[in-house]
Amino acid sequence: MRLGVDVDGTIADIHKPLIEKISDKYRIQLSKDDITDWNWGPLIRSLGLTGSDCVDMTDEIWATQWSMVPLTDEHVVAAFSELKAKYTVDIVTSRMVESAVKKWLAQHEIRYDNFVLSKDKHELGYDFYVEDDPYLSAILPRGKVLFLYERPYNRNVPQGHNVIRFSSFADLPGLIYNQRSR
Repeated sequence: MRLGVDVDGTIADIHKPLIEKISDKYRIQLSKDDITDWNWGPLIRSLGLTGSDCVDMTDEIWATQWSMVPLTDEHVVAAFSELKAKYTVDIVTSRMVESAVKKWLAQHEIRYDNFVLSKDKHELGYDFYVEDDPYLSAILPRGKVLFLYERPYNRNVPQGHNVIRFSSFADLPGLIYNQRSR
C-alpha cells in the first residue's frame, strides 16, 4: 500500500505564520478560521490579496522561516512512524521550496520513503492520499481514497465512499488500516 501525504495545511501548519504575517502587515486580527475557502477566504481577499500573493508569502516563509513552521497536530510524528512501519509513505507536494521542506521534515524527525514534487497529485497512483485539498476528492481515480484532514476551508466536503475525514493524526493509522481491510 502506498500513501501520498501533502505538506502545507496537512502536516505543516503554514497558515499560522501566514496569518501572523498578514495580521502584522495590515494591522488586523485574523485567525486560521478566516481561511474559509481554498482561495484563502473573502476576508483575506478584501485586503486586496490574491491567491498568488498568499502563495508567494508562504514560499517566502518556507525560504526564510522554515524552522518556525509548526506541525498541524501533535500526533503527526507518531502517526508517520506507525504508518511508515507498514506502508510506503511518500511526501507529495506542489511546493517548490524542496530544500526548506526537507529540512523541516528532518527537524521534526518525520520519516518518509520518497519526496515527490507534483501539481497533479491525483495522477500519481497512490492507494491513499492524506490531504487538506477540498477539490482532490472530485478528481481522484476510481478506487483511490482521500483521507481529508479537517480544515476550515474544506468543511463543505462530505464524507463518502472515497473521502474519509479526520481531525487528529492520532486517528489516521487506524482509519487507514480499517480502509485497507475492506
